[in-house]
Amino acid sequence: MFINHKLCVGVFAPKELHFRLCSSIEYFPVARALYEESLGVAREVGDKQGTAHTLCNLGPLLSRQGEYTNAEARLRECLALCRELEDKRVTASALEGCAELAHRKQQLERSAWFYGAAQTLREAIGCPLPPNEREAKLMDIALLREVLNEEAFRAAWEHGEAVMFEQGIRWDQIDSALTL
Repeated sequence: MFINHKLCVGVFAPKELHFRLCSSIEYFPVARALYEESLGVAREVGDKQGTAHTLCNLGPLLSRQGEYTNAEARLRECLALCRELEDKRVTASALEGCAELAHRKQQLERSAWFYGAAQTLREAIGCPLPPNEREAKLMDIALLREVLNEEAFRAAWEHGEAVMFEQGIRWDQIDSALTL
């Protein structure tokens, strides 16, 4: 079977490569082109898991480029696939992408909500933040906590936590919150 090397970048690349491509503005055009191509290949071969992974990587990148509508569409599609595939790990990452997008749009309480949901899901499935993402996410959360008063931050975070419960993910609440 032929494997497209571009698909490997978007779907199967080590998180460190993804982090480097998406952390520096000078690499955004290259990263975007690779992810878009990977997305096309994943869709072409019917790889829903690969499509979800690539959308999860592409959403935050688009958000960092100020393409909020496009980022939201990619994250929505990613979460729909995660729901279908019952992929909780990618769901957690996509929720963090939604948190970043909400923060960039100055929707700070919504950002705290998404981070609370993502963190609770990560704890439930035993999947901590990858080391290369931890510092940036923790800094974002600390900034949210500082800008919002503690009471507002805690309320939003706890509301996000409530989306995750023992029987599964409350997708109806995530769907409602996705209107960014």
